[in-house]
Amino acid sequence: MTDDQGAKRTAGALQPKGGPFHGDRPWRGMAGGFFHLPASGEKGFILVTALLMGMVAMSLVGVAYEISIHSTKVSAVEKRYTLELDAARGIAESIKVDLRAANLTCNGGNPCVGDNTCASAASNIDLNTATCTALGKTVAGACANISGCYLGSATVVSGSGTADIVSIGVQSVNASSNETALIDFVYRVQ
Repeated sequence: MTDDQGAKRTAGALQPKGGPFHGDRPWRGMAGGFFHLPASGEKGFILVTALLMGMVAMSLVGVAYEISIHSTKVSAVEKRYTLELDAARGIAESIKVDLRAANLTCNGGNPCVGDNTCASAASNIDLNTATCTALGKTVAGACANISGCYLGSATVVSGSGTADIVSIGVQSVNASSNETALIDFVYRVQ
């Protein structure tokens, strides 16, 4: 850039007196000026500080990401468990209906035989296929990934008469993740 006389002007000459590029102290009144460079011993300290601040920021981002992923996984596990628990409750209600109607059978229509370990086939309760279908627990027209176990029974005699106390266990398993819900209940039949 040239002035009216054709002489070249420098950046310092373009600034008004006392401007940012005037003399050795660009902004008067500020110690060291606005464009002050640190002393040679301070350069390494500033670099290390900047790198540490960057690492802390990246660590915080990583922690936030990990927390969000973990909470998503926990939510999925809770949802699968809740679904299995609801299925087990549905089968338990179906078994209670069969107990009230004296229609509870085990192992293909046979009378139930109590087994605390559920290892005996005679303790496997015949489940209502329509209930299994409504709960989404059927494969090839039969109940799958859900079972009922006849744990045992006892007859109680009291002043008001006799009653049978029946102990039942229900287990529902998620086929893809093996989330399992177990319900044991005791039911009184008069």
